Amino acid sequence: NGKTTTVHLVREMLNASGIRAQIGGNVSPPLSSLVGKEHGFDRVVAEVSSFQLETTDTFRPDVACLLNIADDHLDRHGSLERYAALKKRIFLRHTREDFAVLNLGCPITAAMAGQIGATVLGFSREERPDAAGFVAAQSLVLRFAGREHRCSLAEYALKGAHNLDNALAAGLSALAAGASPGGVREGLARFQGLPHRIEFAGEAAAVAFYDDSKATNVPAVLSALGSFEVPVVLIAGGRAKDADFSPLREPLREKVRHLVLLGDAAHAMAGDLGDVAPVSLAGYSMEDAVNRAFEAARPGDAVLLSPACASFDMYANYSERGRDFKAAVQRIIQAVTG
Repeated sequence: NGKTTTVHLVREMLNASGIRAQIGGNVSPPLSSLVGKEHGFDRVVAEVSSFQLETTDTFRPDVACLLNIADDHLDRHGSLERYAALKKRIFLRHTREDFAVLNLGCPITAAMAGQIGATVLGFSREERPDAAGFVAAQSLVLRFAGREHRCSLAEYALKGAHNLDNALAAGLSALAAGASPGGVREGLARFQGLPHRIEFAGEAAAVAFYDDSKATNVPAVLSALGSFEVPVVLIAGGRAKDADFSPLREPLREKVRHLVLLGDAAHAMAGDLGDVAPVSLAGYSMEDAVNRAFEAARPGDAVLLSPACASFDMYANYSERGRDFKAAVQRIIQAVTG
């Protein structure tokens, strides 16, 4: 979780440092389209998926970052251990000349620190002696090449503690790729986030709507719920990926006023979670789901689309699902405001 946000943050930091950076890989364009051509950039910031790493052999990025490992894509990989082993392949060809940026707060990624050949730059939200990056006094603290740099979080636009992880990972990766400390600060301040990632979608009758359609697994939903201090009406469901929904039970009990479920997984999720929060079933209609969520919400609440499932039962991708959600929200706003 967090790959695309971190990739864009790194690009902003490099560009602000005068290093021309191009994104590619698991986000457009594909890396193969960049090979052997003059494109006018200095660095490629590549998002790489476990699916792609299944077949890599000679891939050797100068800087490789592994953000976290959590249950996902088990319908393809079969087990968490297999999934983690595939992610670890990003460091397969590394030597001490290369950099590995690792999340020390994730036990699985932290354990890799002593198992790979790269120079490790670890990060953690909490200060610890083995961390090259951490958060202190509302600042990112980044230690690289014998120097310490601080970046204020006052202008950082992204919600949630998980986005502190993304900022730490991006800052260390960018420094290792040649960014200046000033460029890291500027890139952090000017990055406004990406669509469908806890994106504010509007407000009606003092109810705020947020599009987190990119949350296609349970850990992403946990991060999203942790970003809110107000009661949440949660819209979830879609095509499950052999996921275990039980980690959602306690957060739902604590934070969710009402749960609206749609898509293929709706009945299974209702069976797993229906005893910890009131549930409405919306079938295969996003319009119905948003209307039900708005009816269940009270002034000051947040309606959050954070599905914990893939979108392919109803949509071509998560972006299309998010756009449908936002269109339904706009119809509610228009109806309320006249």
